[in-house]
Amino acid sequence: MNFLRFLRAVVTVYILYEIIGYYVHTSLLCDCYTELEGLWRVNMKEKMNYTFIADFVFTTLFVVIYTRWVKKHTVLTGIVFGLTYSLISIVNIINQYVMYPLTKHLVVLWILTAVFQLFICGLSVGMIYRPLKPRVKHMDENDASNIDSGINSEEDQTENKENFTN
Repeated sequence: MNFLRFLRAVVTVYILYEIIGYYVHTSLLCDCYTELEGLWRVNMKEKMNYTFIADFVFTTLFVVIYTRWVKKHTVLTGIVFGLTYSLISIVNIINQYVMYPLTKHLVVLWILTAVFQLFICGLSVGMIYRPLKPRVKHMDENDASNIDSGINSEEDQTENKENFTN
């Protein structure tokens, strides 16, 4: 396993996951959260560090599972993996709906957010781990003269070079 590629995937997926989550929760879902103000902890902002740690573990496991158990690393496979991995979040969200007095509107938005977040994470990990195309080496003048596979003798090659320069 290429550690730098793995590290790049973990950091990229975590940052994307956090950016999308921050935007959705602070702007799009803000009105839904004000309706349920009595449900939240009073000191919830003090405990946000735990959320960042949990999100890091969640996204790191996302990359570990993708790199270890997904056989074919392509962009499409990454997207499918992200959508499949979002089922974990959906199950968790449904359990929260059952346990807490959440509105159906909020639950649907949470589910859509989870699917979108993990779609983007799957896309990014798929792009990072897609097979790399082999690099094409550009030929210089010396390489061009070596293409001849020995069919012509050295005299023929010398003659060809003289004809080429004249």
